[in-house]
Amino acid sequence: MAPLLNSLRAFFSGGGDHDAAHVTCIRSQTAVTGTLDANGDSVLVEGLQRGDIINAGAVFVNETGRVFGNISADEVIVAGHVEGEIRAANRVEVHATGLVQGEVSAASCLWLEGGRVIGMVRVGQPGDLTTSHGDHRRPLSPAAEATRRVARTG
Repeated sequence: MAPLLNSLRAFFSGGGDHDAAHVTCIRSQTAVTGTLDANGDSVLVEGLQRGDIINAGAVFVNETGRVFGNISADEVIVAGHVEGEIRAANRVEVHATGLVQGEVSAASCLWLEGGRVIGMVRVGQPGDLTTSHGDHRRPLSPAAEATRRVARTG
């Protein structure tokens, strides 16, 4: 539990762009359907999000949180369930209670013991990945797209 608490402290510490004043919260008894454009702010998911989360500074899906859609952000922390593609310009963390079902692309990744990813994982340089504040549907670099095509056909 200490790594999760440390991540939460860092998430809301006020350092960088992820302070508590700029966080959209989907509370535990809330269900949202549709695309959430965070416009650079951070997103805390404690409830249910059915649809994409785009243009986020950071996304934290806590233990009770569930996302059925794609996530495009600078960084993503998963302690709950994500079913969809995650593209992070910087970092993805999957904690012990986390489950990701889908493709993960990030500059760096951290999986804690017990965290699960069912799908392809691609780790590369930040310049190789789509940034969260650009077109979230834009393809990865040509080399990354070639890797994707080979992986899907092989």
